Amino acid sequence: MKKTFLIVASIMTCIAGFAQVQQTTSNTENVLRKVADRIITNTSFKFVNKNTGEKYTSIKGVKPTPDIVAESSYNKWGYPNGVMMKGLMHMSTIMNEKKYADYCLHNFKFIFDNLPFFKHIYENAKTENKSSHRKWTEFAGLFKMGNLDNCGAMAAGLSDVYAKDQRKDYRAYLERAGKYILHEQMRLPDGTLCRPDPRKGTIWADDLYMSVPFLARMGKISGDNRYFEDAIKQIVNFTKHLYDPQTGLFIIAIMIVMEKMVWRTGEGRMAGSLLPKRNY
Repeated sequence: MKKTFLIVASIMTCIAGFAQVQQTTSNTENVLRKVADRIITNTSFKFVNKNTGEKYTSIKGVKPTPDIVAESSYNKWGYPNGVMMKGLMHMSTIMNEKKYADYCLHNFKFIFDNLPFFKHIYENAKTENKSSHRKWTEFAGLFKMGNLDNCGAMAAGLSDVYAKDQRKDYRAYLERAGKYILHEQMRLPDGTLCRPDPRKGTIWADDLYMSVPFLARMGKISGDNRYFEDAIKQIVNFTKHLYDPQTGLFIIAIMIVMEKMVWRTGEGRMAGSLLPKRNY
């Protein structure tokens, strides 16, 4: 997952740098297309046994084992891919390029069609080391849903796909993710989403883009205003807690004991959470 994050982060950095030097729509679009096309080309939609190296185009009839994983990092369940697929779905719309939406539909179909195989592994992890076996099961984050990393960004990407392919299992997952964020994710007394690490009550700028995009989409899908209200609350509260008026920057994280960890990329995380919301 770290490798995937670094890949996506590098892509976004390159795009931002290029846009600063070449401020033309055609050049920016050309770079975006190259990045997106490379992602599509490098997604295999296959599984591999990480011990034997054997590859599978289908795991039907294959003996379940935690050693079988998605071959491509772009077929994994994790927040970098959720951000990536949100971007590709948006590109498909503004560039009128169907293949980018088709890729996202294919990717989620690949994951959800194969969930029973991995759910069996996850639920039947060896008792003597259940936590470890579950952790390394492919798509474990989807089953566990223990933090926003596991559900927020991927649910946002899935929401965009659901608008085109209204599968019942997609909707069931979206409702499960929505319930988790509204009622189970750790929060401060003022309702701000937070985490238990590195200390209980830590606010990470990351959690704005792992919550607000999905909350806005889920409000539209469900018609439940609680999602819109919570999205607005998070934007207001994250700004209150993380904006540093002395520097004019957003802090990437802050603990309730007010120990600040300043890192400029807090800006990007905040911006990525706020810009698309006008559509909802």
